[in-house]
Amino acid sequence: MVGVVNTGMGMAFTVLWLAILGEEVPPAVSVVLAYAISIVIAFVLHRTLVFRVRGHIVRDFTRFVMVNSGGLLLNIALLSLAVSVLHLPSQPSAVV
Repeated sequence: MVGVVNTGMGMAFTVLWLAILGEEVPPAVSVVLAYAISIVIAFVLHRTLVFRVRGHIVRDFTRFVMVNSGGLLLNIALLSLAVSVLHLPSQPSAVV
């Protein structure tokens, strides 16, 4: 359930940032801003609801970000490809 919430939230934040920043800003910026918000929320939800871990917050958060950075890089690459190369609309491409 936490993963579903986080995925939906990440898509929503990306679409929101795309709408706020407009076409002048590369879509990768929207992905990074959405990630910066959603990774913190995801970490807290996973830590409290899924794994119920205590202690070593900074170390655990650093590892969590490192593991999730692969998805961030993939999202940046695919959205940039869809918008810049294929000239698809940014918001639907972000959701797909």
